[in-house]
Amino acid sequence: MGGGAAGGAPSCSMLCSALPACAANCTSNCTETSAEATTLGCMTQFSAVAACLATPGNASCNGTSFEAGMACQAAFTAYEACANAASTCAAGCAKAATQVSCTSSCLADCMGGQAQSQAANCAPAFQSLLRCYLTSTAPFTCSGAALAPPNTCAQATTAWQACLSGSVDGGAPTVPLGPFDFVFQRDSFSFDNYINNNSTAMPPWMAVNLSEVEVERMFGRRVCAEPDAGTCQLIPAARQWMDTTNAEMANGHCEGMAVMSALIGHGYLNAQAFGADAGYGLDITTNTPLQREIAYWWALQGTQPTLGSEQRGQRTPNQILHDLAVGMDAGQSFTFGLYKRDGTGGHANTPFAIEPADGGVVRVRLYENNFPNADKGVEIDTIANTWRYEATPNPQTASEVYEGDAVSKNLTITPINSRLLPPVCPFCGTVEMNGQTVRGSAVTYRELQLTGGGELVVYAGDAGTPSIFRNDAGVWVNALPGALLGSSRRGPSTWDDEFDPIFRLPLTTPLTVGLDGTDLTAPTQASVALTAPGYYFAVEGVSLDPGQTDVIEFSGGPSSVVYVTTSTETPVVELGVSLDGADYLFQIIAGAEAGGVAITLRNDVANGEMIVDVNAADGTAAYGVQVYRIGADEQVFTHLSNSYTNAATIYMNYRSWGGQGQPMLFEVDTNGDGVPDMSQMVSDDN
Repeated sequence: MGGGAAGGAPSCSMLCSALPACAANCTSNCTETSAEATTLGCMTQFSAVAACLATPGNASCNGTSFEAGMACQAAFTAYEACANAASTCAAGCAKAATQVSCTSSCLADCMGGQAQSQAANCAPAFQSLLRCYLTSTAPFTCSGAALAPPNTCAQATTAWQACLSGSVDGGAPTVPLGPFDFVFQRDSFSFDNYINNNSTAMPPWMAVNLSEVEVERMFGRRVCAEPDAGTCQLIPAARQWMDTTNAEMANGHCEGMAVMSALIGHGYLNAQAFGADAGYGLDITTNTPLQREIAYWWALQGTQPTLGSEQRGQRTPNQILHDLAVGMDAGQSFTFGLYKRDGTGGHANTPFAIEPADGGVVRVRLYENNFPNADKGVEIDTIANTWRYEATPNPQTASEVYEGDAVSKNLTITPINSRLLPPVCPFCGTVEMNGQTVRGSAVTYRELQLTGGGELVVYAGDAGTPSIFRNDAGVWVNALPGALLGSSRRGPSTWDDEFDPIFRLPLTTPLTVGLDGTDLTAPTQASVALTAPGYYFAVEGVSLDPGQTDVIEFSGGPSSVVYVTTSTETPVVELGVSLDGADYLFQIIAGAEAGGVAITLRNDVANGEMIVDVNAADGTAAYGVQVYRIGADEQVFTHLSNSYTNAATIYMNYRSWGGQGQPMLFEVDTNGDGVPDMSQMVSDDN
């Protein structure tokens, strides 16, 4: 991991210039040498920043629990210990957790057990502590010295964070935002929040969302199977992440519209690049560049640091109002996140002014992308510490009141500038599997998502007592240690629907997932995807009937997936993995089997074999196979007419395959004793 001036990160001198009151100390601790072109070289910079920002007695962290005499200095000191830990990042995070109550995400992001001596591995811990510090109710200065605008403490810490993360290739720029000068019906959009398939619009149109270009823009060339090739062929996990994210946008693009309009208000984005002098003059229906740009900013809500900067479920309405007022007074901007009391059904819009009303009520004016021409506002009762917002999915639907209080904490704000830091890629880097290198990242979670109808129930290990489920009251229960539930922000129309959350699950825990149609009243289509560092699993195209429950078993790594149904199904079971030399995507295309089928995929990376078991209720299973080899180009092996008895296990030798048009060696264990006793050269149907 490079740091210092490498990878576009701020140099020591740039960081010091953000701290004029502490410049001498910073300079003495931060002599710029070639040896500091590493991430750990930035630690001396952090020492100066921490000393300047967190002088004992200068400020405390509002709304959090401290031990006697503890101030923010202790939090930053604990982070330094975490960042420098030669043994385990978790130890440093645990120390921080005893001092600052807002470090739960530090524990979730930093627990790994492995030796993590690189400071970059602790970046999420810093995010938690920084958020805690910067939400103090009292404005503060650095060591009591007034800094000339715009050299604020927040900008100094942002510079440090960029220095820490600067070795990430590609990613969003870290250019500081200009002042927030938002004008309603100039910087806002004139068109309504839209869905993917606008078939009822006149004229009908289909939205274009993320492409390979936007994914590469977010995470750099690491998402390309051949980073040095002219065209970026996405690695399997990146393509699955892109497809799942695009599907999440199906019911609304409010988050992207809220963010992009704010960036136009800052002058960071120029509406002329998308076809008009101002945001309000832009058309969406035939404007592919605009649609893809909105999709880009929408997608960042599910990545760090944007995800963590929202502080969902942590701030009361009055605290949100304070944070908003202090930030806007400093020229910053935010998006509002409005949720049901159970945390689901998120919607985003853009606050741009605060107006006092009668009786302690404050009205926050906002650009509401569902009603771009309406004067809308969220009302915050500062005496009762509650919020209220009246909205409707469309003008033909009666309006409803959405509300919350200091207990529900279901109103949030997310700073716009969090989107400008390099987003953390959840599937990049390297991990080890069976002694072989699998490209992935050091993140400590997997994302599980349901697209379509039905509901997911998650069990740790074998099915037994559920760990994550929706109870009889309709509230999601999460009893899986290290797991987090999230909800994307799409639009008020989703507030009337019961979408499953996004499950962020521990990286190595074997999981059993139930795809449950108990509450369905009509058949529906459903797909389930698990995306992780270096690999993904998916079951696509399940026809889920009322009362039907299918089961999916995921290993604690990229080695195996099992899908079991008792219904007549024709799903596609997928395993995608990024390996040294080439990336592969394996698909088993099941035939309709009366009474159901069980499909098992196991990847033997060391021997270059995909092991397939397909067991049908009638004793003989028919299925198709597709194998994609992804590099500078894409080659596909297809054989759609496979038929084997339940006892047979197939070993597909994908590593020895000669390429498209060439046969692939299938070794068959016909009696289930674990030893292949028959070989076949199976033709490629392409």
